[in-house]
Amino acid sequence: MKLALTTTLLRPGQGIFDGCSVYTRQILQGLPACGWQVLPYEPLSYRRALLRGILRPAPAPADLLHVTDYRVERMACPVVATLYDAIPMARPEYANQRWRGLKNALMRHVARYADHIVCISEYAAAEVAHYYGVAAERMSIIPCGIDDAWLQTLPQAAIEDVRRRRALPPSYVLAVGTLQPRKNFSRLLQAHQQLPDALRREHPLVLVGRPGWDCAELIAQLQQAAATGTVYWLADVASLQELRALYAGAGLFALPSLHEGFGLPLLEAFASSLPVLIHAGSSLPEVSAGAALDVDAEDTAALCRGLQRLLTERTEAKERAQRGRRRAEQLTASAMNRGLATLYGSLL
Repeated sequence: MKLALTTTLLRPGQGIFDGCSVYTRQILQGLPACGWQVLPYEPLSYRRALLRGILRPAPAPADLLHVTDYRVERMACPVVATLYDAIPMARPEYANQRWRGLKNALMRHVARYADHIVCISEYAAAEVAHYYGVAAERMSIIPCGIDDAWLQTLPQAAIEDVRRRRALPPSYVLAVGTLQPRKNFSRLLQAHQQLPDALRREHPLVLVGRPGWDCAELIAQLQQAAATGTVYWLADVASLQELRALYAGAGLFALPSLHEGFGLPLLEAFASSLPVLIHAGSSLPEVSAGAALDVDAEDTAALCRGLQRLLTERTEAKERAQRGRRRAEQLTASAMNRGLATLYGSLL
């Protein structure tokens, strides 16, 4: 069987660690093991994709089309589309205002014209059903997964090489994500700065992420804090090998994001056997299944207490890291692709 897959998210210049890009790449590379031939598909422009909804179906590019970038077109074959969240409607303050209107229109278009919708968590599915009116029978929940590479032990030499090149200490608090308001990095920075001085210096904050939008103030804060030696901002991490080494060299991972459809960095941290601190909201507690310590990340003091607890309560931190590792072994990209392959078969 042949699957056409939109691959615009894999174009040069796209965020290689962005969750939607990782998701698309995992399908492209992993689905053939499930008996499907995957054909990269170049969709119409966003404007033309919207117009195609009122036109007659285009010729089928394969037995089925899976859209991962919202550009749903009417096709003479089943069309599956993934909706990752409903942020433009559910939390408009966390949507880039420049693109919010277009993204919302595209998501409504997806909800109306796709034959079937894939959501990546129960939380995301509930949002999509509520805000875009997708009926339960047109929706499947297939969780994201971690690549097998993350579950393999990284050589200590590779970890030490990155630590040496980046001039990082033996332990640090790691956070990963594009700099944008919903990631809540400003509050994480404030919480870290409120740690006892000795603990903050022993475990500095390392933030890995490119500038996104509405982040000028955060960048200024990071640059100022970097002068104290307790904060490192790495905006130029460009290889999976280095990213894995940064996870492996950390002592704690923090994911204070205020809204996620899934939260793939959580699985990356679990696979790296790290204790994890998360926000007790959106999809994160669902994905964590109790392995991470969840706090109200809108409360700086609570966030600080969570950091201090996992940095000082070693027994709890070790136990949570072990539970997280087991959780990562359950949520794999291979399992995700098997779920997708089953879904595709049911639609033909």
